[in-house]
Amino acid sequence: MTFPRSIAITGPFSDWSLDGLRDVARRADEMGVEAIVLPDVIAPAGGGEAWPDALILIGWLAPATHRIRLIGRVSSLGHQPYNLARRLASLDLISGGRAGWAVEEGQVEDAIAAFSGAFRLAGQDLGEREEEFEAIVRGLWQSWDADALTLDKAAGQFFKHEAMHLLSHNGAHFSVKGPLNVMRAPTGVPALLHASDLADAVPVASVRAVLALLGEA
Repeated sequence: MTFPRSIAITGPFSDWSLDGLRDVARRADEMGVEAIVLPDVIAPAGGGEAWPDALILIGWLAPATHRIRLIGRVSSLGHQPYNLARRLASLDLISGGRAGWAVEEGQVEDAIAAFSGAFRLAGQDLGEREEEFEAIVRGLWQSWDADALTLDKAAGQFFKHEAMHLLSHNGAHFSVKGPLNVMRAPTGVPALLHASDLADAVPVASVRAVLALLGEA
């Protein structure tokens, strides 16, 4: 039986459970699915159901899995680039290089309502802001070379100064000096994805749907 390369968790959170989500991630990992995409759905301004923080879910699922990539579909509108880059870099270390960010390109009005965007983002070009945000995150992930840490007690050297890189970004929307205060994971940096990168991800709206997809229901 052929399994999908990646699955995208969808639907209301009430159709899932934390234990069910963990069991699904474990089974998908065992069956050879390459990635699971976790939603970060914001409750609509008019009322409705939200999902838990996708990045916290990645940290929770990481020790329950071994190989599968854990991708959070997160909007940048409620974050600052340094903080989001730091959280994702930390998750990449925790998961052994399996964390990733799928940029949430919808939910704009809900995100603006949830994160005081009417005040913070008034008059801003959101497309331009997004491009700058992503460029900063990518740059911060490159703050440290893979061999930056020397931990040479005899020489009194903790890291190689030439292996640390300041970002020194000053743009239309953000000013970030860097470097990131999280070391680079041995496997590289987190994945940064867009909707086009996830075109083949199979949406599943319940535990039963995933089990059926994996031939277990």
